[in-house]
Amino acid sequence: AVGAGMVLGPVWGFVTVWVGAMLGAYLGFWFARTFGQPLLRRLVAPHRLERVQHWLQRIDMPLLLVVRLLPVLSFNLINYALGLTPISWWQFTWTTGVGIVPGIVLMVAFGAHLHDWRMLTIMTVGALLVGGGGYLMLRRRMATHPAQCTTSRPPALRTDE
Repeated sequence: AVGAGMVLGPVWGFVTVWVGAMLGAYLGFWFARTFGQPLLRRLVAPHRLERVQHWLQRIDMPLLLVVRLLPVLSFNLINYALGLTPISWWQFTWTTGVGIVPGIVLMVAFGAHLHDWRMLTIMTVGALLVGGGGYLMLRRRMATHPAQCTTSRPPALRTDE
């Protein structure tokens, strides 16, 4: 994204990175949905898989957006993991499409303005505010909606039963 900003500028760099990220996200989601779910059905006892799927259905849209805002979570790992959940393609598309915008804007703008230290300072502060805001939103969501945003671990997926 930084390189795209340097070479293509802020507008075309953003468009290129966003389209590429969405195509990559779709591919990871499709791969997990197509090959991962059938593999899970063969490896995991049906009642255990049903319990985990039920637990995953409690994930709501604001939480999916927050997950996309936190830069410490692997983008590809999130795509694969969401492909194993019962969320729809539409939910995946809009939460991914909207959730990746702030990070892409910051990275592309960073690359487009590497020569201007004032702009880099503003973007660094902006990145810290976005990351901190996402963290605070997640903490507040977990505190006010414990049934939807549980901090407990999901049911185990043991294959020995």
